[in-house]
Amino acid sequence: MDVRKACLFAVLFLFIGSLVFADTVPPPAKRHRWKGGEGFAPLPLPVTPQRRSEKKRPPKAPDLIVRLKYGKKRQVVDSRTGEKVQFYDWQTNPGAVPNLLRKARSVLRINYGERTASLAQLDVDPKQTPIMFLTGHINFAFTPDEKKRLKDFIRKGGFLWGEACCGVEEFADCFRRFVKELYPDKKLRTLQADHPIFHSHYDIDKVEYTRITKDRKDKKPVLEGVDLGCRTAIIFSPYSVGNGWDEFQDKDSKGLVSRDAYRLGVNMVSYCLAYHELGRFLATQKVYYQDEEHARNDFIFGQIRYDGNWNTDPSAAANLMKVVKSETTLDVKFRKEAVDLTTTELFDFPFLYITGHEDFEWSESDVAKIRNFMNAGGFLLADACCGRKAFQNAFVREMKKVFPDNELKLLAQEHPLYSAHYKIGSVSYTPFAKKDLGSVNAPVLYGITVDGATRIVYSPYDIGNGWEGIDHAFTRGYEKD
Repeated sequence: MDVRKACLFAVLFLFIGSLVFADTVPPPAKRHRWKGGEGFAPLPLPVTPQRRSEKKRPPKAPDLIVRLKYGKKRQVVDSRTGEKVQFYDWQTNPGAVPNLLRKARSVLRINYGERTASLAQLDVDPKQTPIMFLTGHINFAFTPDEKKRLKDFIRKGGFLWGEACCGVEEFADCFRRFVKELYPDKKLRTLQADHPIFHSHYDIDKVEYTRITKDRKDKKPVLEGVDLGCRTAIIFSPYSVGNGWDEFQDKDSKGLVSRDAYRLGVNMVSYCLAYHELGRFLATQKVYYQDEEHARNDFIFGQIRYDGNWNTDPSAAANLMKVVKSETTLDVKFRKEAVDLTTTELFDFPFLYITGHEDFEWSESDVAKIRNFMNAGGFLLADACCGRKAFQNAFVREMKKVFPDNELKLLAQEHPLYSAHYKIGSVSYTPFAKKDLGSVNAPVLYGITVDGATRIVYSPYDIGNGWEGIDHAFTRGYEKD
């Protein structure tokens, strides 16, 4: 049989078979993740092209956390075997970060990865990897260039997490000194119970510590932090969370049990993702409106400086001044100045502003200065940034010192403040504020009257975040409009 006859015979055989077995056709094959006509990767090259029949690999999840490599190898003796073991201190609990990200993936419905790198290797742009994780047991050190790279990373919107593995005090003390070297004018402060990091996903008021952690009988979660603007950019746990994430419970470890370590870690991830864009926004220097212009008069926005994070919304004043200029007929030159009550005379300032997150305290001299300023016709606006309780309590307490017989009272809806320019009958609150206020939609401001005029206005709900014009997650305050 020649080739042509053989081919014809084969075609006839297949045709007849298709008729006979038409009702027994198998189900269509499972779809594969490849496409025709894609032999070359999209530009830019060089990239290794995949074959047309090659199965498509799913894209790698972007990295969220980079574990910082540092130091030299340590050598210890395994108490069980007597063998010498060498390792880097940063390598302890290798499964901690991957496990945390798996938990965050299931709880927050996000998909991120992690990697390791030294500061010398690291791209300082936090858009690529927004969180650095630094852990260990012993003292560590970085070069001046590495410190500069880390500060640049944080300034551009990145976060630094620190953790004393096993709750070792040597590492905790070293980390606190390290932060002081980075930011001499700041210090790690214990985060208060109403800090958003304890409520960003889970509401965490109590946690379980390991059996050896006898100094935490109150079961309160403990994190320390440094604020840059309105975000806590450095987050430090003096008690071990990495052991919990790695699901390794060392009998000598001072830290959180695995369940609560995961809950706190998920909140840390949620907080950093929510405040990442704010950090990048604050990294852009804001120019005060009219800096180069000249008008008939100067209106100085005096912001009170005190020990602590007194400038939580650094771009707020600039944005507010710009709106006042565009929305009113005031023909003045606006500028902002920091006011130190211990060194500055107040009578050049018609308007003072104070805000913050934390507790503060005025000296007797400060109290006298504020009182004289008010009696001379000055005006003070106080704003609890993010609606935080510590600042609220501090301001009410300090004003009691200034005017012992004159209390802060809720301003009635008929108060001229609500009709001086805009007619304000109702306002919109942020979701976190609505948890406190329910269906209330009236503005909530308090005031103190001095010589027949309201000279002090206090807002327990945040207004400065709204002036900045960018979302501040988890704030208790007014919407920006």
